[in-house]
Amino acid sequence: MALHTQQSISGFIASDPQETITEAGDTRLYVRIGQPTFRRNDDGTFTELEPTFHDMVAYRATAERALTRLARATASSQRATSANSRLNGTAR
Repeated sequence: MALHTQQSISGFIASDPQETITEAGDTRLYVRIGQPTFRRNDDGTFTELEPTFHDMVAYRATAERALTRLARATASSQRATSANSRLNGTAR
């Protein structure tokens, strides 16, 4: 029985997403991503190191889906921050 696998990446968005259009008219997404890195110590513990940073580019439907998801995540995060500010009495 074959396992269904997909490409994935774990990390964080380190820059604002940039949407552009190629000469062929396709949507292009550029974003800088960061990945936390750790070193395993001899005693079995881990030491967190500086993250590594990478350029990520996506095209066409993948770029459009990612831009939509990133916009939703940003809007949701902004609403949560605003709500927390109101609860803490720090709203502007």
